[in-house]
Amino acid sequence: HAKFPEKTVENQNKRKGLLQTHVYFSIILAFGEDFADELGLTYDDEEWPLEEIARGGIIKYNSEGKTELNHLTYADYFIADYVFDFIENLKKPSSAQIELLKRILSEEKFQIMRMFLDNVIQNVENVENLKILQSSDKICKSLSDDLSIIFGLIVKENHSNLFNFLLQLNIKRE
Repeated sequence: HAKFPEKTVENQNKRKGLLQTHVYFSIILAFGEDFADELGLTYDDEEWPLEEIARGGIIKYNSEGKTELNHLTYADYFIADYVFDFIENLKKPSSAQIELLKRILSEEKFQIMRMFLDNVIQNVENVENLKILQSSDKICKSLSDDLSIIFGLIVKENHSNLFNFLLQLNIKRE
C-alpha cells in the first residue's frame, strides 16, 4: 500500500505551490506569458524544478526545449479551477481576472474550460452567495459587448450552471 504524506502545513503549502505552478503553465499555454504576468501568476523554479514537475507526467519538454502540458485537458481543468477559485472567493477581482472570465465565456475554443467551470459551479449550494457577485456591475460592463455570443455558446453547450451564474450577475446588478 502507498503511504500518503502526513497532512502538515508544510505539505499543504507544497501542494498549493505545485497547483499554482500547473495553473501558471496552463495560463501560458492557453493565453500566453504576458497574460500570466497580468494575472500576477509566478513560477518558483527553485522550489519546483522543471525536471521534478516533468517526472509527474503533466508537463513535458517539446522538441524546441520549451515547457508545455502533456494534454490540453489538464490546462483546461487547471484554468477552470483557478477561475472558480476567484469567482467563489474574491469580492473585487482584478481587471485581468475579469478579462480571463470574459475570454473563457466568449471564445469558442474554450469549450472544455466552460464545461469544467459549469461542473464546479454545479457543486455550489447557493450561486447567489458567490463573492464575485459583489462586483457584478464591473463584470457585466466587461461582458456586455459579448453577451449574445456568451449566452449563445452556453445555451448551445447546455451549461445551465453558467447560465444561472450569469443571471445572478445581472440580478445583483439591478
